[in-house]
Amino acid sequence: MTMREMRRLQTIEMALAGRITNSEGARRLGLSERQFKRLRKRVATEGPQGAIHKGRGKRSNRRLCDKERERIKDLLENTYAGFNDTHAHEMLTERDGIYVSRQTVRSIRIEAGLASVRRRRAPKHRSRRERRGRAGAMLLLDGSVHNWLEGRGPHSHAHRRDRRRDRERWPD
Repeated sequence: MTMREMRRLQTIEMALAGRITNSEGARRLGLSERQFKRLRKRVATEGPQGAIHKGRGKRSNRRLCDKERERIKDLLENTYAGFNDTHAHEMLTERDGIYVSRQTVRSIRIEAGLASVRRRRAPKHRSRRERRGRAGAMLLLDGSVHNWLEGRGPHSHAHRRDRRRDRERWPD
């Protein structure tokens, strides 16, 4: 019996002894009053075993049948050997018509003792992008001296702004 089930049993026994009400017991366990009454009745008839969940030790109704699991395991060992879980899942869906989740493929691979091909690559730390222009942002101007007139006149300074950005922000 788990600690949670022990606490549940203690609360139900307190209610059976009359030390707490059904609504108080339900609030302590985070259940509805109706569910608490059901549990109380089950513990009264079955004893402490009534506090244990009835589904414990049983196979899930949604579990893949053994025949299908063996088929997938065989495909992973032979046909799709060397594939990672996602790729194997995609191939099972496209080529074999087996519609199972990637996680199911992974659990079958682990159960069969097959090693994973390679770990997933770590994402890039940063992706650089050009900063977006904002209204009121400082404009960068180039004021370097250059021979703009190609010897036909004095060296001069070119102060240039990107007019395209200005038009985007403040159309005429």
